[in-house]
Amino acid sequence: MNKWILTFTLPLALSAAPLPWPEAVNRMLEAYDTGSPLPKPELARRDEPHRRWLASAATQLRPANPYRRGTPSWKEAEAMRAFLAAPPDRGSLARLSLALEGSRLALWRWGQAKVRQGALDPAFRQAWEDRLMEVPTDQIHFYATRHALCFSLAEGDLRRLQAIQDQALPDYLPVIQMFQRAFPLLGGPCPALRLWTLPGLEPREQPLNELGAKGAWIAPLAFFPTPPPPGWAWILPTPGGLQPRSEASLNEAAREEAERVLRALGPHTGFLAPSAGDLEALLPTFFPIRLEFSGEGTIRRILVGDAARAAGEFQ
Repeated sequence: MNKWILTFTLPLALSAAPLPWPEAVNRMLEAYDTGSPLPKPELARRDEPHRRWLASAATQLRPANPYRRGTPSWKEAEAMRAFLAAPPDRGSLARLSLALEGSRLALWRWGQAKVRQGALDPAFRQAWEDRLMEVPTDQIHFYATRHALCFSLAEGDLRRLQAIQDQALPDYLPVIQMFQRAFPLLGGPCPALRLWTLPGLEPREQPLNELGAKGAWIAPLAFFPTPPPPGWAWILPTPGGLQPRSEASLNEAAREEAERVLRALGPHTGFLAPSAGDLEALLPTFFPIRLEFSGEGTIRRILVGDAARAAGEFQ
């Protein structure tokens, strides 16, 4: 064989080596989490149906079954397809096999949509979260754990928080501690937070209920690009949260971020939260965050992330 042919074909062959399926799953779920198009990695032939099942589960309400009829994977996928097409049923949920990543993602998307529609009662919602927290510890496992934590806080359910902590992985401890710190705020006076006015960029530190008697909506502008109704404080964290907690005036990096927020804000007014540390000291920073206040100026409810998205219209 010509040595030059060997030289140029060998690297090409190496570059086409199939990606191990666990690594492909991570790449696909990372893309799903960020809303990016799912990659189509080069895989071993045996793993291609798994990729198709996962990709279909990420984009279709009732994903297509790519497996060979009669195989265990085909049976699992068919059972999931039947579950997705039927009214919610606790018994069927408990019987589902969730060995395949595509099955877990399909179940995650189904439950997430049902919760936002108000179609699951709290007991069913917890059973759905628990099923996804039983299975292998991939990104979907974290989605379910985060969802359960968000609703434990929204419902003020310390027993649920403790149950999640008892079975959580050590890597989840920092996230769980964020929720633990927030529970004592329920029913207590609104804390003060160091903010800057928009558009004036003047520092202000006062109890949050003095900024909005009904509550506060905290989310980067990309999450919620229009202001909430009157009576609600609109607090916009900067994307990088670059302002150190110890500095009382905006540093150069934080000011640059603030100016970008101002350009996107248009004619509206609100408050800038440039320090990620200040927010994290008070609340789990899963956006959006919705704080509801009582008439006495105490915190009535804390809704973050999935719970805030399921809360519906402002009241």
